Amino acid sequence: MTTETQAARAAAQLRQAVRDVARVDASRRIGTSETAGSDSGKDTERNFDPNVPNVARVYDVLLGGKDNFAADRQAAARLLEVVPGAAVAARENRAF
Repeated sequence: MTTETQAARAAAQLRQAVRDVARVDASRRIGTSETAGSDSGKDTERNFDPNVPNVARVYDVLLGGKDNFAADRQAAARLLEVVPGAAVAARENRAF
C-alpha cells in the first residue's frame, strides 16, 4: 500500500470519526431550542456545556491547539484509540 493510499485511508477514517463525535454532540443537544444558522447567539450561550465534546474543539486537540476542554481531550483520546493516525491526518488535512 502506498503512502498516498494510507494517507487517503487515514483521512477517510478521520472524517468518519469526526462525524461520529458530531453525532454524539448533536444527540446530547436534542430537545434544546438551538437551531442551525441561528444568529441570535442566545441559544448558543444558554446551551454551551464544556462537559460535552464539540467536533471543532476535538479537531483543535488533534492539531495540538489550546482552545479545548477536558471533554474534548477525552473524545480525542478515544478517537486516537480507534484511529491512531487521526492527529497526523488532521495536520496533513490542515496543511493541504
